[in-house]
Amino acid sequence: AAPKAAANSVPPRAFAFIIGRMTTDTLLPFAAPKTRNALIEQVMSRAAGSHSRYGNRIEVLLDSTENFPAWEAALRAAQESVCIEMYIFAPDEFGRRIRAILLDKLAKGVKVALVYDWLGGLFSRNHRKSLIIDEHTAFVSGLCISAAWEGKPAKGIEAWRDTGLALQGPIVQDVLAAFEDTLISQGGTMPPLKRYENEDAMPAGSTRARVLATTPANINTMRLDLNIIGLATQNLWITDAYFMPTRMYVQALINAAKAGVDVRILVPRTSDIKWIGTVSRTQYRSLLDAGVRVFEWDGTMIHAKTALVDGQWARVGSTNLNFSSWYANRELDISIEDPATVYQLERAFINDLNHATEVILNEQAHAELKEE
Repeated sequence: AAPKAAANSVPPRAFAFIIGRMTTDTLLPFAAPKTRNALIEQVMSRAAGSHSRYGNRIEVLLDSTENFPAWEAALRAAQESVCIEMYIFAPDEFGRRIRAILLDKLAKGVKVALVYDWLGGLFSRNHRKSLIIDEHTAFVSGLCISAAWEGKPAKGIEAWRDTGLALQGPIVQDVLAAFEDTLISQGGTMPPLKRYENEDAMPAGSTRARVLATTPANINTMRLDLNIIGLATQNLWITDAYFMPTRMYVQALINAAKAGVDVRILVPRTSDIKWIGTVSRTQYRSLLDAGVRVFEWDGTMIHAKTALVDGQWARVGSTNLNFSSWYANRELDISIEDPATVYQLERAFINDLNHATEVILNEQAHAELKEE
């Protein structure tokens, strides 16, 4: 494979997720035909196992430079409760700083509950990353409480590239419900909280979103990821840190690309898990043959897990495109149905491609391989 400069344009927008027209003669007499939007909502709700919530405010946070200060500020401002579900809570400088804030808040009467994956490992992990403050603000991302995301500038090691979200509105209660499910699964008890019903929660904005709380028992995100590929009509842009998808997912990408969808995948060139890149590259040829564009990050590590579709929809969170995330782990993602927020994520993706190298087939070598 040879490098080529990355293209960097956002395609023009038209209404996405077009589904064929339904007529009354295809339905039972008592069933009223659903609108296209209603059908899309039905598909996504059944795949994700959750309903979308309207009235949210979502802020996109990039890298540790935006996520970590926002976390610290929200924690320091906590008045009633802090709930954290975290894959890694490192005993480094950043981790100790967060621990000090939590101990201070606990001493002042703030309810603090923490769940983290104390063992880790390759399979069956609690891989979620969320913080919920005062049942009012939540953070969901790919970042952990660890200084690793800040890099080591003194040694020339760049900060990791990652994406997170700050959430306010009714969806915060769904993030809290996902935290409670994990806590109870481990024999814990929730601290006494207000626990507003979603319908009673005050709106904080106009964004529609839903929580994807994956467990080994429900594999919610895997189903949604496959359905989203099928709904894409213009573009599907993916960033993934540990790209080892199932054959079924790869074939869905191939089918989309052959149907004319602009499919792009951004993955690390180098990884904190050394063998991942070798496995990821075994998937490249069939994808490239179908017209999927693959890019490798030029920096130290890209750890983000995002998917963007048709300027209308996005997924951001902890789920990687591999067997462990889809089938074995506890994962947490946010499905966003808001063009303005998706546009921000698209601009970040395009900027990332400007710091990546595109992988292309060596046509002569490919032809020789086919002749053998």
